[in-house]
Order: sequence, then C-alpha cells, then structure tokens
Amino acid sequence: MNGMYSTYINIGLVLIVIIALGSLIYTFRLAQEQRTEDPSETTTRHPVLLNPVLLSYVIITLLILIGAYFFYIYVLK
Repeated sequence: MNGMYSTYINIGLVLIVIIALGSLIYTFRLAQEQRTEDPSETTTRHPVLLNPVLLSYVIITLLILIGAYFFYIYVLK
C-alpha cells in the first residue's frame, strides 16, 4: 500500500512543478508585454526581483514542494 502512495506523491509533485513552471513562464511573458510610463531607477535595474507576482510564484511553489516532501517523509513512510 505504501508504494501506491509513493506513486501518487511523485505524480503530484511532477504536476506541481509543471503547473508552477507554466505559470512562471506565462507571467514572464505577460510582464514583458506590459510597460510602465515612468519606471523608477531601481525597477529598471532589477525588474524580475522586484516583481511581487513572480516572487509569490516562487515562494508558494517552494512551500508546496517542501510541505509535500515532509508529508511524504513523516506521514506516509
């Protein structure tokens, strides 16, 4: 029975990574299309690092992966 859970967890983790990467790529493309009229100097030097949407994608994806890993290690094993 434990092997079945392992398969589901692995499939779920792969799906999480695929969805997160797709969302990140879509957001990058959308951000490149949108231009502000008067961007600040800091924003023009670091356009990716200061984008809260991109940061939220990265942080939430990492939290989901870490949570799934701990669930797999401590609950299913």
